[in-house]
Amino acid sequence: MKTKAGATAGVEEPWEDVKRGLATAMEQMNKAFAKAGEEMRKAFEEARKEFRWESTSKGRIVCAHCGASNPSEAKFCSKCGKSIS
Repeated sequence: MKTKAGATAGVEEPWEDVKRGLATAMEQMNKAFAKAGEEMRKAFEEARKEFRWESTSKGRIVCAHCGASNPSEAKFCSKCGKSIS
């Protein structure tokens, strides 16, 4: 609450400064998180492309237990979990 002198002088209450500071911090955090999110999206997309390339370029192996198709470098089946030998 303002005093009479503060009201007459047009002085803002201290919480207004805090409110503006928090709003500015929130804007900066939103920008930073948006940028980080975009960078993560790009990294995941690149990883997906690399994974697809590796999976398709090296061939596939069929699990003798369940018949699921797995990358040729797999040691265990991605469907049943049994050893691929």
